[in-house]
Amino acid sequence: MISNSDILVRVQFEVFGKVQGVFFRKFTHGKAIELGLVGSETKVAIFKEWVSKTGSPRSRITKCEFSGEEIIPTLSFSTFEIRK
Repeated sequence: MISNSDILVRVQFEVFGKVQGVFFRKFTHGKAIELGLVGSETKVAIFKEWVSKTGSPRSRITKCEFSGEEIIPTLSFSTFEIRK
């Protein structure tokens, strides 16, 4: 749940390494749902750390690039979304 004091942010990311065929998207989506990720700056920071260092159990992340991070006034989405 997002409180009134939370800053809302939006960020795009691209992950490099062994992320194909290891259920990376499935685990990433699951982590986002677990966090209730929809824009809270605190939760986005936790997610960024997880996606750049943990990922799925069989993934091997070599690099994670984040771009377009910006503060947003209101939520645009009600849930986490993966775009290919």
